[in-house]
Amino acid sequence: MEEERERWRRGRGGGEGRRRRRRRRRRRRRRRRRRRRRRRRRREEEEEEEEEEEDEEEEEEEEEEEEEEEEEEEEEEEEEEEEEEEEEEEGGGGGGGGGGGGGGGGERERWRRGRGGGGGGGGGGRRRRGGGGGGGGGGGGGGGEEEEEEEEEEEEEEEERERWRRGRGGEGEVEERER
Repeated sequence: MEEERERWRRGRGGGEGRRRRRRRRRRRRRRRRRRRRRRRRRREEEEEEEEEEEDEEEEEEEEEEEEEEEEEEEEEEEEEEEEEEEEEEEGGGGGGGGGGGGGGGGERERWRRGRGGGGGGGGGGRRRRGGGGGGGGGGGGGGGEEEEEEEEEEEEEEEERERWRRGRGGEGEVEERER
């Protein structure tokens, strides 16, 4: 019995040697796994850091672009203000544009019905030569409605005139032929 125990203690009994081998294998595996995990973590962390740096760079670029745009807008505004000041110093220049044509083409029945609006006011003068005043208000509309009978009579008269001009109404035909 004692000899067997001795052998066992010295590792000649087979079982202990296997256990040691298993332990060594497990330790090696664990170490490898830990190393792999560490490497993966490091890679992931590095990738995340790179992504963060790229994001920060993009944000900085966007901010710079926005600042440049703002500066350009400010410069444009300053230039416009300077131009306006120069115009004021030069004094009133060219007159405004002519008023718009009368509304309704001057036809009587339309004018009587109150459809014709007044022409628009003249526009301001050109910018560089000293701006004129703003456009004047539009003229008032035509007069109020008159009685319908008068309108109808006028319409009939107008139609007769048209026929006469085209040469379709009685005497008009004779005159047309003579021409």
